[in-house]
Amino acid sequence: WEEVYPFISIILFYFILLKVVKTPYDLMFLFIIYIVTMMLYLMKSQWEFFIHGAHVYRQGVARMRGIESAFGGPNWLAGSIALSLPVLQLLWSVRKELTANWSSFLKRWFPRILIIYSYLSVSSILLTNSRSGMIIFLVFILLISLRGKGLSKKMLYLFLSLFFLIILWNLAPGASKGRFMTMIDQKDAPKGAFDS
Repeated sequence: WEEVYPFISIILFYFILLKVVKTPYDLMFLFIIYIVTMMLYLMKSQWEFFIHGAHVYRQGVARMRGIESAFGGPNWLAGSIALSLPVLQLLWSVRKELTANWSSFLKRWFPRILIIYSYLSVSSILLTNSRSGMIIFLVFILLISLRGKGLSKKMLYLFLSLFFLIILWNLAPGASKGRFMTMIDQKDAPKGAFDS
């Protein structure tokens, strides 16, 4: 039952979404709720990590975890964040059209909330020290940078993405750098890292 229950839940959730979502705006509203929920979840997870020291210590590094036990492991958390990044990018690209009829207060705060979530998502992936999460983030950045129309725009976006990644690398904690480097150079990796 424990293995079948998640699949049944997803199938039921799909049919519920089919009944609830009638317009593109309804779908965007669900995406907004999803991002806000993820933002609150990451804020609480980082609060627990920094203030209360809630983490797991695996393979030689402290790894941030989620606030619940079912899918709160570092790799699960990084995977959830990585899955939210395309939704974040979609909301950012349609933010002006989406907020056209909103109040001026909400129009001002909606992009700020998306920027706050982008910061939380990147910092949380680094704090989980999940190598798969880091790779998915790199692939996401690469795919976003290739969205430009024309070769010159693609090259510009690739250059900006590379610049962003260099800055991020310099700001990343040493444990995250070391953990990422174990994918390239396995001689310094702790026991079990290669199998992982």
